Amino acid sequence: MHNVKRVPRANLSPELIARHKEEEQKKLSAYKSVEDEYLARRAAGDVSMAGLDSTTALLTCNPEYYSAWNYRRDILLQMFKEAETSEGAQTLQTRLLEGDLMLLQQNMRMYPKVYWLWNHRRWCLQMLPVVSSNPSKKWENELSLVDMMLEMDSRNFMGWNYRRWILEELAAALSPEWDDHQARFPSSLSISSLPDSVRKTHLELAESELRYTLRKIESNFSNFSAWHQRSKLLVCVWDAKKLHQEQRMLERNKEFELLQQAMYTDPSDQSIWIYHRWLVSLNPDQKTLEQQIHLIEELAELEPDSKWCMQSLAHYKQLLLSTWGDLLDASVKDTLATQIKELLERLSVIDPLRQHRYEDLLKAIHAHQHI
Repeated sequence: MHNVKRVPRANLSPELIARHKEEEQKKLSAYKSVEDEYLARRAAGDVSMAGLDSTTALLTCNPEYYSAWNYRRDILLQMFKEAETSEGAQTLQTRLLEGDLMLLQQNMRMYPKVYWLWNHRRWCLQMLPVVSSNPSKKWENELSLVDMMLEMDSRNFMGWNYRRWILEELAAALSPEWDDHQARFPSSLSISSLPDSVRKTHLELAESELRYTLRKIESNFSNFSAWHQRSKLLVCVWDAKKLHQEQRMLERNKEFELLQQAMYTDPSDQSIWIYHRWLVSLNPDQKTLEQQIHLIEELAELEPDSKWCMQSLAHYKQLLLSTWGDLLDASVKDTLATQIKELLERLSVIDPLRQHRYEDLLKAIHAHQHI
């Protein structure tokens, strides 16, 4: 566990070492017994409640035993099928699936980054009967659960990926009149034929999610998943609002201001620079490139050894030179070419793990100049 000081085994007395070994052996024997029970029932094709219980016991001990999750789903599907003809079929299915959701919620607190837990939870929700009076309820409840999980670990990328799926399902449940096979949320917001009522619903959901990502970023600028989530939403929101070029530029400038705060707070954080490069790529015109180069050069004066400052300056100056070089004076182009070489040579020294990459970039520049 984090922040728990480990006692070196060399410092333990022989009695303590022997006791630890005995406890470990007991745990191993208990686990082996549980696994043997599961394997025997699976080999026999047991799809009864006893077979289901065997997977519960094993997965409580070891949630990464993915074949047990597969077997558990087989048992549940068989139970649903057998109950189809009875009056309480839907009630049984709901009860079993809600039981699994509770089991998963308990396990996810202890093992928040085990893929199979998230995968099985997704399956359970897909199979859970919809309440006709409120089809969006299960997705709204699940979004609250993901909020709780991301409070525990705001950078859990599995939680964020799962959150995106929940938002897709919630958007579909809130707008049943829209055929989401054409485009799922948030891409639906970029569809010109999207009905106004659906556009309004999806836009409210997207803006709510943007506010959520902003809260996460403001509490921790190093939240790559929150930045990534914004990149999935922003352009779609702008499309839905039908913003023209100048309005989009104003919105982008707001993002650049947020990034500038983050850069000065922690210039070594990779997630900030990746988002910055994405934001520039939306419209890498001459004005944008020159503005961002100027801002990063100011930061570089304070952080002269910042790898990310140098990488970004080399990238944006090369982009300026290659894209807008015809509009630049010869002296400006020569200055840019010299600065790019100096940056890449310096990066080769301070970032030796990527030395060959920088050398390849230098060779490409030399080759281009001799064409």
